[in-house]
Amino acid sequence: MTLRVTADLADVSLDLPPPFGKTKGTARTLGIESRIGSTERVTGIRYGDLAGAVLRLVPDGDRSRIERGEIRLGATPAALPDAPGVTVRGALATLDTGAWSALDADVSSAFFDDDAARDAPLETAWEVSIDTASLTALGARFPDTRIRAARGAGGAWRLDLAGPRLEGEIRIPAGPGAGPVTADFEHAVFERVSEEPSDEQVSGEPPDERRSGEPPDELGSGEPLDERRSGEPLDERRRLDPRTLPALSFSARRFVFDGIDLGHVTFATVPSEHGMRLERLHVPAGSFEGIATGDWSLVDGEHRTGFEMVVYGDDLGRMLGALGYDDSTVDGGATDVAMRGSWAGTPADFALGRLNGAMRLRSGEGRLRRLRRGITGRVFGLLTITSLPRRLILDFSDFFRSGFEYDRIEGSFVIERGNAHTTDLFMDSDTARFEVVGRTGLVNEDYDKIVTVIPKLSSILLLTPIGLAQKIFNTEGFDESFAYRYTITGTWDEPVIEPIRTRLPENETQGQN
Repeated sequence: MTLRVTADLADVSLDLPPPFGKTKGTARTLGIESRIGSTERVTGIRYGDLAGAVLRLVPDGDRSRIERGEIRLGATPAALPDAPGVTVRGALATLDTGAWSALDADVSSAFFDDDAARDAPLETAWEVSIDTASLTALGARFPDTRIRAARGAGGAWRLDLAGPRLEGEIRIPAGPGAGPVTADFEHAVFERVSEEPSDEQVSGEPPDERRSGEPPDELGSGEPLDERRSGEPLDERRRLDPRTLPALSFSARRFVFDGIDLGHVTFATVPSEHGMRLERLHVPAGSFEGIATGDWSLVDGEHRTGFEMVVYGDDLGRMLGALGYDDSTVDGGATDVAMRGSWAGTPADFALGRLNGAMRLRSGEGRLRRLRRGITGRVFGLLTITSLPRRLILDFSDFFRSGFEYDRIEGSFVIERGNAHTTDLFMDSDTARFEVVGRTGLVNEDYDKIVTVIPKLSSILLLTPIGLAQKIFNTEGFDESFAYRYTITGTWDEPVIEPIRTRLPENETQGQN
């Protein structure tokens, strides 16, 4: 017996991943032909010119199972293979793994009564061969990627991926408790799919608790500084449930994230009560080394990601260069950074506008060179002090003519709603101390800072008896009575630096008497 069904689907909308979804009013022919015999059923399916399938189903107890078949993407007709198993072949302009995972979850909940039935290994072997011009996974896009996958009869998968941004293999065990998923890549280049931040994220308004002049919270507090949901992720990633994810062991001999080459990156995750825990992330980038732990939880329908990280290196300039900035701006400066942060959303939803946290930085002896405009803001305004104009008292431009040696840079930041706030950033040198307080806009790329320059007494009175006495007795001699203050506003590329007048000139004072 043969059964045929044809429909144009014009009155139906289909919420499927691209390119298979459609809106109501758009016609797309769906044809189904099923030949039913005594011991088998062969069903052919055609969905417009996008895909087709031929499947042979055989009895298996009180149900039927797919014994063999082919799913063909594109206009080429599918054909029933000679050997048992299912093959998937063809090409797609776009392939979004998040959207397909969400669809899989919906189908599983609709057709399986419990988790055991859903997770039971299928007996049929599968082979997949798909070429896609744009693969989207974990919030990143990978162009021109070839996917080859195979699943044995026991249910374990092996995926081989090859492309300019992704090359390696993924092994997925047959079921829960069978071991971690392993991902081993030669290279993985992540360029995230961008999202626009909300108005609240980029407001630039400092949080209420900083308006009173209180210092940033200590790094060790561990609590998010603002629990408001600063911008919601807009795509299917929020439907991922970290509580269902298996343990993962990841290695990429070359890992690039948003243009930053991090070298051979490794990490491992394990399941936790509310999601998954990052046990250790190791980033040996050559010019610096980073170690991090973290967690991704789903509680009451809300995703949250948090991390703790330490980064250290022998040379601040080389560290900046590795992070994509101008490495000619600093010589030397052994540096360590400790940071704690969290955001509402999955790990792939990270954005500076969502990040809440704290950071502490310490850098030892080094030398600042002349900096080109725009470079300073990209490291939280750490080096804005070198942008001060020539009109500084005592001709501070002489300090920067061929570079400026410093003894240490140290400070902490509170990061909230796309801004980094500091009340204790300073740089010490033999000639002056520079103190910085205020806000750096990480999203709007702007400044609202006050810089105080406190000359060292010996640089003022070097040839006076006081200066000679200081050199003899080796005293410090930072004198705040000679301090000068400046505001720094405007954008990273075009900062506006203005002196703050603290006392009237003598002639103006006499004119008011």
